[in-house]
Amino acid sequence: MKRILFITIAVLAALLALLWSMYRSERAERQRFEGNQSVLMDSVRHFKVRDSLHAASVEVLRLTVAEYKKYRSEDAALIRDMGIKLKRALTVAKVETSTDLDILASVQDSIIRPDNPEMPPDTVRTFNWRDPWVSVAGTIRKDSVSCSVHSQDSLAIVAHRVPRKFLFIRWGTKAVRLEIVSRNPHTTIRAAEYVQFSK
Repeated sequence: MKRILFITIAVLAALLALLWSMYRSERAERQRFEGNQSVLMDSVRHFKVRDSLHAASVEVLRLTVAEYKKYRSEDAALIRDMGIKLKRALTVAKVETSTDLDILASVQDSIIRPDNPEMPPDTVRTFNWRDPWVSVAGTIRKDSVSCSVHSQDSLAIVAHRVPRKFLFIRWGTKAVRLEIVSRNPHTTIRAAEYVQFSK
């Protein structure tokens, strides 16, 4: 009789442990889905640093490798083309920027002497403009315009955890955010995405 009771208690304890494990796993998956839903509903938050540098903030999106392959297939293909196995990737960040700049440059006359001495020299107009981040140089001919633009940028990207708050108490991790700052004041951050793979 004691043996049957002992076996019954052991089976019930094993069942209880299994149910508790399934509950914790399901709860973690539900929290992941809820977090992803809030991330997808929330857009990128744009702000400025030092009154001129454009910045953006985006919360982490937690996907499994299978979900990433399904919903971000182009990015997954690019990662494979880079020779990286997706199952070994930890996080993927993507930032889209654009540089918009209005330029006013003075035009100078220049004479170009051709290699053939029998041909007359050609008169062209040139212009140059630069600041610490962008340089523009161009030539205006009778029938065409050629221009070269060089823009340099540096992105500062910081991933950090956002703690849970209750009154003055902070604990745990509510979310993980990615903060991006462009050091070129002409550059605007259009979109950002931060994906963390969950097993």
